[in-house]
Amino acid sequence: LRHVGIYPNLENLGYFLEINGKNLLEFDIGAFHILPEIDLAKLCPNLKIYSMVDDVDDMRIIFKSCQQLESITVLVYELLLISEKKILEIVVSNSPKEFYE
Repeated sequence: LRHVGIYPNLENLGYFLEINGKNLLEFDIGAFHILPEIDLAKLCPNLKIYSMVDDVDDMRIIFKSCQQLESITVLVYELLLISEKKILEIVVSNSPKEFYE
């Protein structure tokens, strides 16, 4: 699922993911935060490719729950909030064994 443009309606997105999440292999809605109302890790356990904004806690949860994950793109806007080193440490210590990118 790719979404480019305006911020998605979270209610519709949540409903879509409830129905189709288990079948999704890729999730990318650009630079938008997914709010806690949508439990992406629970609804989309088979993700292989995921793009996210720099949320360290979400990153750990995604790695733990999405064991098929092969690739993640992390959009970092404020290096003052999270460092590249911190992101790499999380990848090394939390990524599933199939993860390569």
